[in-house]
Amino acid sequence: CDFTDVAATDWFAGWVWQACADGYMNGIGGGLFDPNNLLTRGQIVTILNNIAESGTPPSGGFLASIPMLYPVFNGLPFQMRESAWTDVSIGAFYAEPVVEAYGWGIAEGTSDTTFSPDSPVTRGEFAKMLYRALSLFRFAF
Repeated sequence: CDFTDVAATDWFAGWVWQACADGYMNGIGGGLFDPNNLLTRGQIVTILNNIAESGTPPSGGFLASIPMLYPVFNGLPFQMRESAWTDVSIGAFYAEPVVEAYGWGIAEGTSDTTFSPDSPVTRGEFAKMLYRALSLFRFAF
């Protein structure tokens, strides 16, 4: 979590380092985090997947007091949706998260055959994906 483009004096530095330490986000490679660039659809679903798969509460800071999350199915069988994307390469860092985000109903494709993983995410798209992701989980008290 030592990024050459995140200085200790940056207002977001603590958030970046904590998200990285908790395993939710990492950099773009080469020691860079790229804090001033937009996220892509592939990156967003990867982050949401990392949070879901972490299985542990955050290690510190603002989120440390939030209990662990667990899936809620209300006793109903859940069937994941399936789709084949022509623009999601097997082995891409976002391949599995794209399949899972679509399967769980968190993200939609941009057409019947494309997901557009390298397209930037609008605030509206992110709000929709985040709300859907959080709706699948309930706080365990």
